[in-house]
Amino acid sequence: MHPPDGYHVQPGQVCKLKRSLYELKQASRQWNLELTTKLLSYGFHQSSHDHCLFTQQTDVGMVALIVYVDVILITCSLEAKIAEIKNFLDGPFTIKDLSLSKYFLGLEIALSTSGTSITQHKFIRDIIQDTSLLDAKPAYSPPPAGLKLSTHNSVPLSNPEPLRRLVGGLLYLSFTRPDISFGGCPERGLFFPASNPFTITAYCDADRASSVDSRRSLTGYCIFLGCLDILENQETKNWGPFYRESRVQELSSHYL
Repeated sequence: MHPPDGYHVQPGQVCKLKRSLYELKQASRQWNLELTTKLLSYGFHQSSHDHCLFTQQTDVGMVALIVYVDVILITCSLEAKIAEIKNFLDGPFTIKDLSLSKYFLGLEIALSTSGTSITQHKFIRDIIQDTSLLDAKPAYSPPPAGLKLSTHNSVPLSNPEPLRRLVGGLLYLSFTRPDISFGGCPERGLFFPASNPFTITAYCDADRASSVDSRRSLTGYCIFLGCLDILENQETKNWGPFYRESRVQELSSHYL
């Protein structure tokens, strides 16, 4: 490391690094540690399920803060509180205020007096372009009813990376398209009405020993925020031989 022009260093002296710099291996970890320490000292609580989420209960309501590297998204019912947090963060970090959020990690956000709309239109176009299907015509071709796939029915791919990248993109796309299995218009997304109640309702079901390879059971669930379907998912779980009835398994799926 050479000192910059105009900065004279006496022979035998060395530089002591007080802050991590970009391009160093520890830079991202040190940045996250410093930001987390500052937010916790301000009264935020870090989520144990998602360390990127910080929440704070105040007299004006809950404040939620989402961190992705050096991009931060803040939400609160009172704009004055958001401005107060921005001023706090601008002290140690010198932030750049981008005003109202319109695009965040592939999410297109549109605010209005009637509610908030979140879509992933550009992200969908990127997925289609990455698979060289941008000029292809859509076709309604659902799989046959009762189809059960197996790992032994096909030959392994010589280059599985494109498929893995596609599956990862589709999983992230389900953030705004929980009905992704049914296709639909790329412009569709989630709309949160301003008058939508904050009542969470969940439904689940299970299909015992439906996996052809492992005999695991398939559990599906969907979660509604008010009248809005915000999450749908399916997962497999090995319940063991002591589950003899599907009814018992459906009851157990509530505790996943």
